[in-house]
Amino acid sequence: MVIHASGLDESKGGIAKVGKQNLQPGSYRPISLTSFLLKILEKVLDGHIRGRILTSNPLNVRQYAYQQGKSTELSLNNLVGEIKNTFNRKEIAVGIFLDIEGEFNNVTPQSLLGAVKARGVEATITEWIEQMLKNRIATTSLSGESVRFVPGRGCPHKEEFSLLFCGPC
Repeated sequence: MVIHASGLDESKGGIAKVGKQNLQPGSYRPISLTSFLLKILEKVLDGHIRGRILTSNPLNVRQYAYQQGKSTELSLNNLVGEIKNTFNRKEIAVGIFLDIEGEFNNVTPQSLLGAVKARGVEATITEWIEQMLKNRIATTSLSGESVRFVPGRGCPHKEEFSLLFCGPC
C-alpha cells in the first residue's frame, strides 16, 4: 500500500491546560488533525485488529483501554471492590499507582513496532504503521507562527491503534 506524503501530514494544535504557563509546550493538551485518508485507513486497521488479531491474541483481561464494555469507571469500581474484599478478610491493601507522563509523546517508533510485532500483526500492516510513524509531517502553530517537522518520537494522539500499541498492554 502506498500513501502519498501529503496523506501523512498532521496539523497539531492544543488547548491550554488550566494553571499552566502558556509559553511552555507541556502547557497544552495536543490536538492532532490528520487527513481524512489517514483516518479511514486507521479505522480499517482498527477493524482488522479487533476482528482478527485480538481474537487470536487477546489483550489481558485487566486492561481496560481499547476494549468494548470496559471503561475507567469500571476499572475504578473493580479496584474499590478488591479493596473492600481485602478489608472484609481483615487483610491489608496496598496500592501502587503509576502515571506515565507523556506516554504518547515519548514512545519511540522502535518500541511501538516491537509491540505491534509481539501482538502478531501481519508484516504488511506493520510496515504501513512504520511508514506512517517515520514519514508523517507535523505542523504546529502558536501565536501566528507555524513550524513543520518530522516527529522522531510519539504516536498520533488518541488514534485507535495508538491506544492499543502506545498504551499499556
